[in-house]
Amino acid sequence: MTSSSSSSASAGAAAPPSSALAHNPTSSVPSTSSSTSASALPPLVMQLILPRSLPSQAGWSTGPLIAQGAHAACAILALTADHPQTREYLSPEGLKGGMHKVVMQWPGKEKKQKKSGGQVEGQGGKKEEEEEGLEVLSERLSAARSEWEKRREERIRSADRAQGEEEEEEFPVHTMWIEQPDNIPTCIAIAPNRKPPALKKILNKCALFKG
Repeated sequence: MTSSSSSSASAGAAAPPSSALAHNPTSSVPSTSSSTSASALPPLVMQLILPRSLPSQAGWSTGPLIAQGAHAACAILALTADHPQTREYLSPEGLKGGMHKVVMQWPGKEKKQKKSGGQVEGQGGKKEEEEEGLEVLSERLSAARSEWEKRREERIRSADRAQGEEEEEEFPVHTMWIEQPDNIPTCIAIAPNRKPPALKKILNKCALFKG
């Protein structure tokens, strides 16, 4: 859990390889092109999402927390190095533009405690929060990417596609960093993107990271 510990990047389970990227030298990222001038588009942004409960766990001080975001950010940039939006993000113009990042927290969910013998377990019958792990978010991101890829293939195959039809905004790939030797998912990094509506919908539960 230190900033120098060895770790790994993971895409999460039960997702097509192209939907979320793992730390694998054979991984590939489909490239897309756009005729729209970059200057007319919103700035690219990378989202970094950490579990809300992580800062409260023993051993996770400020330094290791920052390291998790750095690990995940480096991983997604390396894995999408050939992607047009990543190249734009890392270009001299992109560097001058500030390399926008948003650090967010993935929340827990509220769950009533179990009842036993007509009594609510726990002190005073209070509710407890059960954390939804980053794996849940990773699966949702993977599913959304897979759906976008299917729609893209359908448009390519369609003989009725209208000339000049506007391309659907690409849903970005992501990677999930797993800290070793703890084997704890600590951060999801989403490749540079322009906040497509489908992504904003998935991330609407996330707030800015408070630490």
